[in-house]
Amino acid sequence: YTVASIQITNYSIYPSKLSPGTSGSISLVVYNSYNYRWENIAIVPLASKGILTWEVARIDKISEKSSIQVVLPFKIREDTEAGIYSLNLELRYGSNYEKFSIPLVVYDEPNIYIEKVSADKSAIRKGTELNLKMTIKNSGGKAKEVSIYLNSPIFSMKGRSELFLKELSKNSSYDIEFSLLANSDVYAPQTLQFILEYKDELENSYTKTLYIPIEVKETNFDISKIIISPEDFAPNDEVTLKMSILNTGIDTNDLKVCISSDWFAENCKFVGYLSSGSQSEVTFYFIVPEKSKTTNMLVRLIGNEKEINYTIPLTPHEKIAKLVISRVKGENLYKETGGSIEIRIENYGNGEAKNVQVNLIINGKKYNSIVGKIGSNDRGTASFYITKFEKSGDVEIPVEIIYVDSRGQNIRNEKIQLIIMEKSVPLISFDVIIFAILVVIIVYFILKRKK
Repeated sequence: YTVASIQITNYSIYPSKLSPGTSGSISLVVYNSYNYRWENIAIVPLASKGILTWEVARIDKISEKSSIQVVLPFKIREDTEAGIYSLNLELRYGSNYEKFSIPLVVYDEPNIYIEKVSADKSAIRKGTELNLKMTIKNSGGKAKEVSIYLNSPIFSMKGRSELFLKELSKNSSYDIEFSLLANSDVYAPQTLQFILEYKDELENSYTKTLYIPIEVKETNFDISKIIISPEDFAPNDEVTLKMSILNTGIDTNDLKVCISSDWFAENCKFVGYLSSGSQSEVTFYFIVPEKSKTTNMLVRLIGNEKEINYTIPLTPHEKIAKLVISRVKGENLYKETGGSIEIRIENYGNGEAKNVQVNLIINGKKYNSIVGKIGSNDRGTASFYITKFEKSGDVEIPVEIIYVDSRGQNIRNEKIQLIIMEKSVPLISFDVIIFAILVVIIVYFILKRKK
């Protein structure tokens, strides 16, 4: 741009890509080609469509044959559409007033996406139709010549190859309803791929891929619950295994459940029909080998010509005893005369307890009772007779339980609470006291007469 002796030799715009609502600036290089120094030069912004300006660029002076750079801020209005706009400016110096324009390109790229989608099928067979409803939304700038077509080897659009939506204005949405034809059976969830093509207002072309998930039920089974009894099974134990099989897929008429491991050969149970969403319980029995280690049990769920496998770890437990005090009984427990104590010991373990011995520590003295052998889920009684207690009231007594199981000798320390009573002192009757006093008086007078 040349105005008399003043020239705009170059300009640059920041940012390089402008969109609605963008704040930016334009940098102008002003050159004085005259052999004279100019003063009080101004570049004044004028009204410009779609562009806000508010500041005047001023140059105090510019020497001959020299240049100077000035910057003017601006903002693209929020409601400005994509297009090419002019930033109108006026150069003022001396008595000269010259207008010029800088072109600004405003981009407003469309942003099209699927807002929601629904399908009316849960299982699809070859030759059947899948009816789709979807809402396409454009949150960006205006889009025109919008078209959408399906890219899928499993489905094809019924009666058409693509859809034409013409245009989508900013922040608008469009509801689409169409049918797809299945080219094969579909048992698994699918992701449909749609290709979207459109242009913006500057005739820029765009291609975008949209993905639509289709939830299609397939053959699928889950083990919803497992109960193993006894939980602490050990070698040589008979184990009961109960499993609840949940059908999370389509109906089946031929469900079969099989289990196998290093401990036993494969064992199968036929369930038969199991509808979608329902469950069935199957029960198996097996013996844990005498010399067994941790192993994995394979569970095979077979139905609709499909097999689903699960692995369940099996870990044998040691046959150990778990002795606990289940009841304490005391009779005639007095501080002065002692009394008898019975302690019932129960074995909640899966192993036998041998050489069971129970010790009580009372008044620093150890009382001993031999119980002998207590089998799994069995009980025994330790009996004691205590001759004397040191104190009455609530008394805490240490109990030592010694026994032998598969681990060797075990010592378990417990405490029991007993209430120790005191025997009451008999009261002397008033008559006896009077009689005793009389006897003393009579003896006194007899002795006095003798003197």
